[in-house]
Amino acid sequence: MSNEKDKLIGLISFGLLITVIGFILLFFSVNLGFSLAENWILNRGGGADTSKYLIVIEGSIYK
Repeated sequence: MSNEKDKLIGLISFGLLITVIGFILLFFSVNLGFSLAENWILNRGGGADTSKYLIVIEGSIYK
């Protein structure tokens, strides 16, 4: 009985952790996408065509 209770507590803890991570990613997804786009520009030498930059930002945000 105690083993089943430990498994249930572990499963609930894991679910709670995944939920918290999900909310963090939900609230910061735009910032993460913008950060990825900025890194893409820096890796290209600091410049890019505006239309390509906007495509990279949108692609990074909506991944």
